[in-house]
Amino acid sequence: MRRRLLFAGIAILGAFAAAPLTAQGTPFLVAPTERGMALRWVWDEGARPAGYFIERRASTSAPWTRLTPQPLTRIRDRAAARARLGDQFDRYAGLLFPDDPRAERSDPETFRSMLMLSADLEPGVAHVLGLRYDDESASPGSAYEYRLVAIAASGQQVVATSGAVVAGGYRPAAAPQSLTAVTASRGTSLRWTPAPQFSGYHVYRGTRRDGTDARRLNDAPVILFIRDEGTPIEASATFFTDTAPPARDTAYYRVEGIDAFGRRSQRTAATPHLWRSIVTLNPPVLVQTRARGDTVVVSWQPPSDTRATSYQLWRAASDTGPFVRVGQRIRAPVREHRDAGRPEGRVMWYRVTSLDDAGRESDPSPAALAEIPDRTPPPVPDSIVAVADTGRFSLRWRHVAAPDLRGYRVYRAPTATGTFALLSPTPQAQARFVDTVPVRADHPFYYRIAAVDSAFNESVPSAVVIVRPPDITPPSSPKIGQLRGLDAALAVTWMANPEPDVVGYRLRFRGKGEPAWRDVASTRPATQLSDTIPGLAAGRTYEVTLVAVDDAGNASPPASMAEGKALRRRALARPDLQGASFEQRERGVVVWWSALPEGVVELLVLRREEGQALRAIGAPPAGVTRFVDRTAKAGREYEYVVRARDAFGNASESRARRVQIPEAGS
Repeated sequence: MRRRLLFAGIAILGAFAAAPLTAQGTPFLVAPTERGMALRWVWDEGARPAGYFIERRASTSAPWTRLTPQPLTRIRDRAAARARLGDQFDRYAGLLFPDDPRAERSDPETFRSMLMLSADLEPGVAHVLGLRYDDESASPGSAYEYRLVAIAASGQQVVATSGAVVAGGYRPAAAPQSLTAVTASRGTSLRWTPAPQFSGYHVYRGTRRDGTDARRLNDAPVILFIRDEGTPIEASATFFTDTAPPARDTAYYRVEGIDAFGRRSQRTAATPHLWRSIVTLNPPVLVQTRARGDTVVVSWQPPSDTRATSYQLWRAASDTGPFVRVGQRIRAPVREHRDAGRPEGRVMWYRVTSLDDAGRESDPSPAALAEIPDRTPPPVPDSIVAVADTGRFSLRWRHVAAPDLRGYRVYRAPTATGTFALLSPTPQAQARFVDTVPVRADHPFYYRIAAVDSAFNESVPSAVVIVRPPDITPPSSPKIGQLRGLDAALAVTWMANPEPDVVGYRLRFRGKGEPAWRDVASTRPATQLSDTIPGLAAGRTYEVTLVAVDDAGNASPPASMAEGKALRRRALARPDLQGASFEQRERGVVVWWSALPEGVVELLVLRREEGQALRAIGAPPAGVTRFVDRTAKAGREYEYVVRARDAFGNASESRARRVQIPEAGS
């Protein structure tokens, strides 16, 4: 049967002690953290929204407040993703930025599962995917409701709403249960009871029962699998195998879980395990050397069948010796030593022995050669000049005066803080370089030059030179958010374009049916996301569009056209509410008024009970001057108001009339 990866964000919605989901369709989790609230969701099946907004309110009757001025979207820039993930970027880069973009399309279900699981195990991945928000403004002890607003082709839509969740007071979940450790052919086999609230696990080992020396054994989280119907796989009795012998006979193991928010549970109590005694000591293997200036760095790997607790480094001027001891013993797990003060141009030989706590020493490892070459780099190149053309950059710099100069290395990075890639593996003999870039590249490139001598010593990199290609790429079409009629005017709001080089917007309009567009004054700055079109004919419908302009003068395609009608604001005569009284024969309150002012197209009868807001209870048709409220309750007092509205949205209200409803039977 086909297996799938466990995605805790979906699997534990029913069991997770976070916010209950009043779902419109999108799985949505809210839970307290040490610093506020964490919100997690997943993509719906099918088309993915362009982004999400997060809104919050403190009670069911309170208005919703938008916490994210800009939509949360997937980070497509590698440098921005690296800044978010830090030292975890390399672990997830292949999944977030696959070398073959067709990989995700060839097996979208598996790829989506891998992305969602990674988002469970590493909060930074969820942020990069635009599927997490941390609300650090939540006040501890206060309850909040949250809702998720998706941006789709049809506009903004609420796709999930949480129940009330109390901020603060987060405590780590209880530890996984039933941890066991047994001897296996390759070491120690560990198993525990999987819990549905955990997406992955970390395994720790130490030689002390109190866990003060415990260290994590797994580089990546331990992931367990389930069958499609939810039946745990029992084919393997092992969830993790520890193959490295500990420093002492007895090792103590602990396990902690990781939930859908990346939070770690408490660790299990120590589970002891007695390893089989190992009598022989073998020497370290794969002894390697590398020279750095006047220092030789010697590194090695411990053999798999040794109980070495320390190592000793030896050095000689030839491979036949005599070898002398270098420094003191090196305590495991350290597996390298720096032998400083070695003269340049000399050849030395190194070997390493293993020792245990009893002082027993192994035979020496095979000898490894080390040579200290010339490490004096040439001067730094300077006076770099760059000329940009479409798809082609020409760089020149001042020739470096060094007798052993081999040439120059040219490096390029896509961002100021990005990784500089080497463009010239073979050093350039001439002080010039021509680089080819994509013709439609629309971002600056960063270059630096280094000089290389005959010993391949490389100088300090030159100052970074920024080269900007001619910008020929227009921004994307902007999106109009709202068009609202005003007095002989229209109010327009729009969303900010995602391109960072957009500097402004041009607002255009025309009367419906007119062939020519008119511009509204000058270009609006990029920070302005609303404007008013004045001087319009009241009652007339107008078409409005918008164009984004970048710093190179490129104009976007126009926004999808919106229509709106300019209004006429004028005072509307107040309706004359002549009276309101309870009449037993009508079994309700009779409200009556005089004829309405000219131009009224809508009339509403409103009622207010003490302590409450006005609420519409009826909409009599034109020409009617009387209304009966049969929903009034005995023994209560009400206020009645008549509100009129004309075709332009102008409204006025009558004076209020109070009515006391008699008690039942009176």
